[in-house]
Order: sequence, then C-alpha cells, then structure tokens
Amino acid sequence: LMRSSAASDVYKRQYLHLYFKVLFIGEIIMIVTHSILQILDLKSGSHSFSETELDLSSDTTIDYILKIYNNTISSASRRKGKFTNDSTFKENLLKYKKTEITFLEFASIVTKDLNDILSQVSDSPSVDLLIGEFREGSSTFFAIVILENKEGITHLVENHDGKISNLVVKSFSGLPQSAIQVNTYAIINIDTLEIYSQEKKRLINNEKHFILEEYLHASYEMSNSEQFKIIKNVTAKVCEEHGVNPCIAMAQVKNFLIDTPVIENMKPEAISEVIFKDKPQATADFNAKMHSKGINENINLDRSFTLKKAENHSIKTDSGIEITFPSDTLLDNCLLYTSDAADDRIS
Repeated sequence: LMRSSAASDVYKRQYLHLYFKVLFIGEIIMIVTHSILQILDLKSGSHSFSETELDLSSDTTIDYILKIYNNTISSASRRKGKFTNDSTFKENLLKYKKTEITFLEFASIVTKDLNDILSQVSDSPSVDLLIGEFREGSSTFFAIVILENKEGITHLVENHDGKISNLVVKSFSGLPQSAIQVNTYAIINIDTLEIYSQEKKRLINNEKHFILEEYLHASYEMSNSEQFKIIKNVTAKVCEEHGVNPCIAMAQVKNFLIDTPVIENMKPEAISEVIFKDKPQATADFNAKMHSKGINENINLDRSFTLKKAENHSIKTDSGIEITFPSDTLLDNCLLYTSDAADDRIS
C-alpha cells in the first residue's frame, strides 16, 4: 500500500472505506470484494439481469450488503455441508478460484441456473438474487442470497386531461430490511469448500425441494438449532415416560453443555448419563430415541450458540405467562424449588 500510483491510491481508498465499515458493524472483520444484484420477476417472467457489479463505494450499498452477509454468518439455523463428487457448481467455483472465469462470468452462470430452477417453483414470488464475494479474517467466501420481495399496496397519482386522480395499486416492496434475518442463502468457503446454508423447502411439481442444496449438489449436517431442538424434545419425552421432572433434567443438560468447552462428535450417551444416571431404562430409551433421530455420535454445537441457548431456562404458567431465569437456579433448592403435581403440572 506504499505505492504512489493512481491505481494504488484508488485501491487504498476503497479498502480503507470497507475496513472502517466492517469495524462499525460488529464483532467480525468482513470485507466485501465483489457483489452483484439480479432481479428475477418469476411471476411475469420479466427479469433484469445486471451486467455490472454494485458500487461498493456507496455508503448505502456497502452498509446493506455487510449487514446481510453478517446475518448469514451469525445465524444459528445455518447448516454445514460439503459438495458431492458430481457437483457442477464446485467445478465452476474452482475455475473461478483459479481465475479461469471472472466474477461476472461466474455470477452470470449462477443467475441463469437459479432462474431456471426458481421458475419451476409453484406460486414463486419475485426475488432479488444477491451474489458476492467477501473476506472474513483469512478466509474468502462466495455468497448466494435469495431475497424475497413481498407484494404490497401503494398509491399512484395520475393526471388525465389536467385532472389529478389518486389510485390504489399493487406494488412490490423494496429489498428486505437488512435487520431481518435472511433465511435462504449459501455461503461457500472458497479455500476449504465448506458450505454454510439455510433455506426452506419449495414446491416443484407437487414435491418439496431444497433449491440451493440440490443446485450445489451438497450434503449437510444438522444445524445447531436442529440438534438442540432434538435434545430438548427427546429429553422431555423420556422424562414424561419415566416420571422425571423435565425442568430439572433440561437444566442438567444445559449446565452440562455449558461446562463442556468443545462439543464435537459427542455421543448421546454423554448426555443421558448426566440426566438419568440412576435410571438405566430411561438412559437406554434416551439413547435409542436420539439414534432414531439421526444423532449417533455426531452432536456438534458451536460454543457461542451453546452459551446463548443454555444460559437461561423458560417455563410458561397455566395462565400463559412466560418466566425466564438462569438454568442453574433449578439445581439449587435454596433458590428455586419445583415439584410435580398430581395433574402433571409443575409447581
């Protein structure tokens, strides 16, 4: 950055601008290097395919993009995946990595492919497709984000022969607010080829499909949220079957997870031994139910997610009031005492 050429000065100004934007938005260092926005009007078939990248020197543009990407990176619902051997997308990604094709060429391929797929979706809304590349620390990521437009109502002012008429018409809202959690995206680490993705199933020919998963040709692990939900539901079910207080049991689970610094490839048995250590049949039932849900020895939870989900416990009263308190208070009768009533309520 010490070179004094005009090109170098422009390069410096761009990256310094992005760097300070990154520091402003939060905990992770993120630099956007490429981004393009495509408009897919899937209802009318009228599309607007951009041939140029977004202007990253625009405060409005870069702020919006950074927040969208930050939402995808911080989502607890994202799943980790890897490419299958027959992935055409992976082949094109490697060509892009080797600079055999440019960003615009790669983005054009992705846009055409996804437009063809999304056009088959039943009652598909119009969407904006945000494609980009960004850096987080020493890693470089390729991003595909699908942003759905919602149909709304607005007013329209018309002038006919000098007379003003105010009309009520349908319109499409603009891009989703950057604070809204993005729920359809794929973020690919260009160096390791790891995929981080989240999406909902869409209907094609009366069958539900994960569009991005099938397009990328990828297989996925369960997300943090999916794993935690299974642990919670199985714990509650086994407690009900064996007369164990579910609040106390779940508090034990949460404290165990918090006290475990690294949760990687953990077996269900590690959890069941904590909850049902004196109940061998309950232990066996818990392990069997976890295995039936696809969790054998592959519980993997991010530390930040675990701390956030396990720190507190919530219960609802019979009048619908939700009470939240630290999980460990359930394990200390001097702080909080619970008892099981005859009608299965917890007092």
